[in-house]
Amino acid sequence: MEIRIDDLTSPDVLELRRGQLAEMRSVTPREESVHALDLDGLRRSQVTVRRLSDDERLRIRGRARVRPGEAMGEVRV
Repeated sequence: MEIRIDDLTSPDVLELRRGQLAEMRSVTPREESVHALDLDGLRRSQVTVRRLSDDERLRIRGRARVRPGEAMGEVRV
């Protein structure tokens, strides 16, 4: 297995993100209640996205966003 920083351009990561957003929108009554960064938001310098892959197959994608005095992160399977 390999963990590396991801640039959010690979088809598997883009498909995963589309699926995540579609799922959130399907269970959320209002668009403004979907609390998720779009790809441009994820590509900002304060956000680092990493991927764990096995033989180039995406297993886990995670992100970390750092603000002064605060750290936040999540892992998506």
